[in-house]
Amino acid sequence: MTALGSVLKAVQIALADDVIAGDRAYPFGAVAGTERPYLVYFPVIVREANELKRDDAEIVMQIECVANRLSDAMDGAGRISALFNNAGEQDGGAIVGDAGWRIRTITQEGDVTRVESFENAREIYHGGFEFRFSMEAKS
Repeated sequence: MTALGSVLKAVQIALADDVIAGDRAYPFGAVAGTERPYLVYFPVIVREANELKRDDAEIVMQIECVANRLSDAMDGAGRISALFNNAGEQDGGAIVGDAGWRIRTITQEGDVTRVESFENAREIYHGGFEFRFSMEAKS
């Protein structure tokens, strides 16, 4: 599995028990008409870190809650932060990777807060963060 595949799988597993979204966590986006709130996650940056003498990777993932109410989006963002910030192996967290890749650290970075407005429709709120996953291949 690639480093990106490993992170996508780790995020999916970590989000599986979310209390508001339940099984509504989607990589790369949700289908139109999906019941809100739901969670989406997708890569923003995928590159080799070039910090180690073996295969390593640095992946920035955006993870956000999409909701009908701002309070639900912000609540979702708080849960996302609690779940992922400093949750890698070296952080002492529970998101450690798979058989091929070790997730060394997960660092919360940019805040994601926005509102979508459509003519004659309700506003849709987004709340979440970007997280930097520092990884290395297992030997």
